[in-house]
Amino acid sequence: MSGQSTRKRSRAETRASVAPYVASSERKVQNTQSQRAKLDAVPTVEYGEGGTKLSRDDEFWYKDGNVVIVAGDTKFRVFKGILEDHSPVLKDMLLRTRREARSSEFASNAPMYSAIHLTDTVEEVRHLLRTCIPKSPACLHLSTDPTYEEVAMSVRLGRKYGIAALVDNTIAYLKRYYPSDFDAWQKLDSSKSPPKFKPEHAIGVVNLALLTGATTLLPSALFVCCMLDNAVLAGAKCGNTLREHLPTQLVQVSYAAQRRLAGVSISIVLRVCTPATSAACTQAGVCLIALWTLFTTEMARIECYSHYNPLQSYEGLFRHLHGRLCAPCYAMLCERDVSQRRTLWKSLPQILGIIVDGWADNTSASLPPIAT
Repeated sequence: MSGQSTRKRSRAETRASVAPYVASSERKVQNTQSQRAKLDAVPTVEYGEGGTKLSRDDEFWYKDGNVVIVAGDTKFRVFKGILEDHSPVLKDMLLRTRREARSSEFASNAPMYSAIHLTDTVEEVRHLLRTCIPKSPACLHLSTDPTYEEVAMSVRLGRKYGIAALVDNTIAYLKRYYPSDFDAWQKLDSSKSPPKFKPEHAIGVVNLALLTGATTLLPSALFVCCMLDNAVLAGAKCGNTLREHLPTQLVQVSYAAQRRLAGVSISIVLRVCTPATSAACTQAGVCLIALWTLFTTEMARIECYSHYNPLQSYEGLFRHLHGRLCAPCYAMLCERDVSQRRTLWKSLPQILGIIVDGWADNTSASLPPIAT
């Protein structure tokens, strides 16, 4: 009997001794289930400003997301930690949201996600999330060949939300197509614009350069604006409804520069076609006659060149002389073509009426006052 009593006491004592651990384990399971329920809860953010019914974004709605972003009539559910890693501004907004939630009398029953409302458009927020949460192994911050709209959104949203890398990468992309180096400009294709840009988007590039202080973009971008002629007044289409325009001061700069560039173009034609042979000419009489013929022909239509892009190669003027001129004389014309345009490039800020740090001998980056 005593043995049976001992075994009964032992079992009872064992149950008593493990009871706290079982209870603790059950509480942990309950807490975990409660947390999961909160995490998986359908967000209570159903209406936007003005009572607009919100719809879930098809691209950025993660069931396990812990932050809801509202923009316009759309809501996005993503990951707080990723946003905080990229944007100190969003991190601060989320921190304030959490503080407000903790101070609420209903905080213990609140779902385990934050909700923030942004004033940006739905497409802008979607673009911002694509840069922070890429769904492909492509560049984290910018697609290979972005549209102008994507570039503009990257710069403006990057500045707004403190994502410096996004701004820096985007400006670096623009510098590939609006360089400060003449040889880099020479290597671009004839459009002299990013693949998915139109020439008039140079207007927007000027505005982005002024916004970010990337002033080395200004000469080449403003030069492209000058080549737009009167179309510069119409501005550049950005998205479905918006248009970008140059500041009034720069519209005046553009028109004044157009007149100066017309004179420069004529001057380059005269210098390239000067009827003087190379010092190494091997057929002086033949080459001199050919060069004089070229000079008089171009002089007869010199006014046509007032509308010519002076940074575009002039080789088309004398290409027909290849094989008629000796090799040194033809090479001389090619060298004149490049050297005259290189000289123009160096003086481009002065011709445009701007001063740009790091370009030629300029020492500051500013726009001069417009004479009235």
